[in-house]
Amino acid sequence: MILTKAQYEEIAQCLVSVPPTRQSLRKLKQRFPSQSQATLLSIFSQEYQKHIKRTHAKHHTSEAIESYYQRYLNGVVKNGAAPVLLDLANEVDYAPSLMARLILERFLQEHEETAQHRPGWPLAMKFNAHGSAVKSSNFPVRILEFCNVFPL
Repeated sequence: MILTKAQYEEIAQCLVSVPPTRQSLRKLKQRFPSQSQATLLSIFSQEYQKHIKRTHAKHHTSEAIESYYQRYLNGVVKNGAAPVLLDLANEVDYAPSLMARLILERFLQEHEETAQHRPGWPLAMKFNAHGSAVKSSNFPVRILEFCNVFPL
């Protein structure tokens, strides 16, 4: 079935009002049953990439990065079991994998001096037989686990 420009725009317009989650994709499938899952996923992905490209600069200011980093650290201290990174990314409407990268880069920047005085720290991460990160520094292992699940 050929997708018309009007149909594409209708689907894209629906995406503006829903968060980029799997549940949103299910809702799209219900709203547009004549379209294949692959078609909807493709449109979903294209529109999300456009959104990320449009908003990339605002998330990469030094003020924004510092704010995200502090909010992440505060969230982990308050509740270590909460999905702080995912909640933060959803709240500011940014990709969780890119948010993880920002926070990890900010951590490494903060500890750059320490790493120069202590060779191999904090970059000397160890991984177990399953490829999961094993804590080898004082950085919260949760971000390392996230990066293992969602590689950058």
